[in-house]
Amino acid sequence: MKNYFNLLIFACLLLCATGLLAQVKKGFKMLEKKNYTAAHEAFLAETDTSLNGIAAQYGILYVYANQKDSLSLWLQGLEVWQQLSGRFKALKQADKKKIEEFVNQSKISSVHKSLCGKAITYLEKNGSKEKLEQFYAVTPQPAVAYLSRLNKLKEKFGLSAQETDKDNAMTFSDQTEEEDETEQLLQPPVYVERNIPADMNMQFVKGINTAYSEIVPIVSADGKTLYFTSSNRVDRMGGEDIFYCELQPDGTWSSPKLHEELSDYSNEAVVSVTADGNALILFINGRLHTANRTTTGWSAPKPVNLPNVFTWVGIASISRNGEVLLLEASYSQFQFLDKGSDMYVSIKQKDGTWGEAQKLNGINTEEDERAPFLHSDFKTLYFSTSGLGGEGGLDIFKTTRLDDSWLNWSEPVNLGKTINTSGDDWGFFIPPAGEYAYMSTVLPGYNDGDLVKVALPKEIQPEKQKVVTGALLNAEGKGVQADITIENARTGQVLQKLKSRPDGKYTFVVPEKAQINFSAKAQGMLPTTKYLDLSKQTTADLVEQPMQMVSYKDAEKGAALTLGSVFFDFAKYDLRPESESELRRIYTELTDLGWTVEIGGHTDNIGSDEFNANLSQQRAEEVRKFLLQQGLPAGKVSAKGYGRKQPIADNDTDEGRSQNRRVEIKIKNK
Repeated sequence: MKNYFNLLIFACLLLCATGLLAQVKKGFKMLEKKNYTAAHEAFLAETDTSLNGIAAQYGILYVYANQKDSLSLWLQGLEVWQQLSGRFKALKQADKKKIEEFVNQSKISSVHKSLCGKAITYLEKNGSKEKLEQFYAVTPQPAVAYLSRLNKLKEKFGLSAQETDKDNAMTFSDQTEEEDETEQLLQPPVYVERNIPADMNMQFVKGINTAYSEIVPIVSADGKTLYFTSSNRVDRMGGEDIFYCELQPDGTWSSPKLHEELSDYSNEAVVSVTADGNALILFINGRLHTANRTTTGWSAPKPVNLPNVFTWVGIASISRNGEVLLLEASYSQFQFLDKGSDMYVSIKQKDGTWGEAQKLNGINTEEDERAPFLHSDFKTLYFSTSGLGGEGGLDIFKTTRLDDSWLNWSEPVNLGKTINTSGDDWGFFIPPAGEYAYMSTVLPGYNDGDLVKVALPKEIQPEKQKVVTGALLNAEGKGVQADITIENARTGQVLQKLKSRPDGKYTFVVPEKAQINFSAKAQGMLPTTKYLDLSKQTTADLVEQPMQMVSYKDAEKGAALTLGSVFFDFAKYDLRPESESELRRIYTELTDLGWTVEIGGHTDNIGSDEFNANLSQQRAEEVRKFLLQQGLPAGKVSAKGYGRKQPIADNDTDEGRSQNRRVEIKIKNK
């Protein structure tokens, strides 16, 4: 993730050694400011045959690789790559040494992959045979990571092998690192085992770690997807790329897959996932971006626009309600040399933009503060720092939010020897249940980061949360995309707002013993609400809660809508306080629609027919009374008790009887 700004640092340090000219200096300064037009003009002025010219040509290549939605510029970039690779090959080894930290084979190869990836993604969406031919004209030997996608494009547009497999091979000879790397890419990654010392309370995550670096583990709230970042793996696209694994029935992770649609940049990582799983916070080349879930995958990343002019933003963590962003950032032009990263918070504004990021109090030191992780309990923050002492370089600490300003935090506590090692420990992630963590660490005797799982002592655990997941379904069993609101059932306080996915699936996180109403509203559908008392869900950390929605069309035909959040005490008909927010929603909807409705009361099979008939009638009357008090005309609503005559579930179980004790609403006429 640091390569872009490392590039700028090395460019500055290299000026004395290679005597880069003023225009080249200006070009890289403009790159730092993301002023690609000015950078391009500066680099064009110095494309001679000297080392300055090679540096400038690499700058041009980088400019093209950072353009958006421009196939012509990406193809120009691939032409520049052909020229640059030849010039670099012709350099004497001594000259390569002079600029190896600034321009080297790995950097050239990485940008080549980025250009190929962007062009291919464009061709998949907006391609034609002519455009694909243009691609092959400047890219006779594309990056191997894309060959399968290119074969599909050739088949789609009817391009034959003879039209693409030309004799103009890559500029580099068979001895170059580029072709060595290509040969490696054809081989599957080799996974390794590590010996973890007995006194370290860690499990090595098997089937993921290679001999290279695996960092920044992030798990979706439902626990089904693990994202991480890795560099130098043989299955990568270039630089640091995003990989993901899926949870298997036996509790293990699937083999990692490259996230191609999110790995078209030089360096990228998933650094946070929203609680509903519908958005990713991404690190891309020193800036934060977001990608949103679509019906086919993920949208193209868009920058997170902060008012602050940071030179570098690293790992960030988004709150479970999506309103708060905690991040590490720096104003220093030499962040990795000046120990310049600090912890900040930005609050989402009413218009959806992010407010100015403010520095956290009581946490930041003169050293580095890195990798914030806010647990889904909404108040416990874990982060790494080299400025508070501890076991090694970066140690992981815990702190707790003190107020609603998000600026004031408790004194940080070192997580101790069971978590921190003698090396750098960071990339800390704790699932909602709070009992264990995933983290990145350099194990004793090794040089690269590995992913480990560690059990957390009780004293450093956050408050336990539960995950609620399910799907909104219509009468045909198809998914419904809807707006969902989560409320405290007792107080009516809104805890979270989210959208279900296009297939109707939803996920949210709430405190372990929460009592909540969650309501769904979709176009063409009656608003639907369900009550959940999670204190009664004593075993599972993940609670499955599907929910049926009724369309206006079906309602007009007589379909009944169960009022899922209207409750009564056993054998009583008085409305409980937590029922009122649901009934207010129903009142608003009925007022807007002008329908005449019947409130139907139902019971389970406990008690006599006469008792249940009277009880159900009294409950229906109580709901009608509340709606009349809100202002609904008396002629628009009637009440009828059905007793135990219309069960919707088995009365032989507690759960079934609970479902049968209900109040329904039916449309009598429009």
